[in-house]
Amino acid sequence: MARKLQFAPLIRVNREKVIQMRKTLLAVAIFLLATSTVFGGQPLEYMLACINTNNVALRANHPDVKKFCNLLDTLERRCRNSRKAISDMTVTCYELLNEYGIKITLLETMTELLGFTHLMQKMDPKMLDFTQIAAGYLTARTK
Repeated sequence: MARKLQFAPLIRVNREKVIQMRKTLLAVAIFLLATSTVFGGQPLEYMLACINTNNVALRANHPDVKKFCNLLDTLERRCRNSRKAISDMTVTCYELLNEYGIKITLLETMTELLGFTHLMQKMDPKMLDFTQIAAGYLTARTK
């Protein structure tokens, strides 16, 4: 009599993770689309500060706007990705960390990502790919 292999529990777990990840990515995509509509032609650092403070009527001279501007400037110099891509990936990391139950602000997330790029640049001094930085950061933070 042939032995039956039982893969059902393994497949179910992986499928549940895939479904959850799809839901998260969809929520992030909707969020990014909504913010681009709400904020119109505002600079990225302003949009990030609004998300961080949970206030869409933020003053343009709010201290967080300058902090995000400085962070984006530094990350843009270190990475080959655009400011928009860096911003989008930072928001995605922020959303995923909060979904995992790690309570962190968007500003803290971007600051930690900058620190992670500093570590990675010591190992490999060429231009970094922020996508890989974000993936490594998420892996380290969710263990």
